[in-house]
Amino acid sequence: MTAQNPHDWLIKAERDLGLAQDAFQMDKDYWDIICYHCQQATEKFFKAYLIHFNITFPRTHDLELLLNLMATHETLPPDFLENALAINDYSVHVRYPGFPFDPSNVEAADAISIAKTFRQYVLQKISPTSVDEEE
Repeated sequence: MTAQNPHDWLIKAERDLGLAQDAFQMDKDYWDIICYHCQQATEKFFKAYLIHFNITFPRTHDLELLLNLMATHETLPPDFLENALAINDYSVHVRYPGFPFDPSNVEAADAISIAKTFRQYVLQKISPTSVDEEE
């Protein structure tokens, strides 16, 4: 795997999303970890997109910044920014004690849905050949 290969980013993203979905199915109180992995999956889907289209990005977890870079390539659906912001803080803050709230199963389900929406969009745009597209 290399950091310059968008399909390698997709593989990592699929693993994050798959882990989040599996943990959700366990119905344990892992909602914070599920939300974290959904943010991570989304971040990696965005980075795969950016690499595919040769758009340089800084080392960041900020979904808003990555999405704004994607928007330099094409017009994105209007709800993308709102959805990205809904899970953006899960990148770091939710992993440690002191986050203003612990996500619930509802937030975890929303995070999975958001990550899957971004996944579908990115996969349609870069048409991977080496990633399993099962949901």
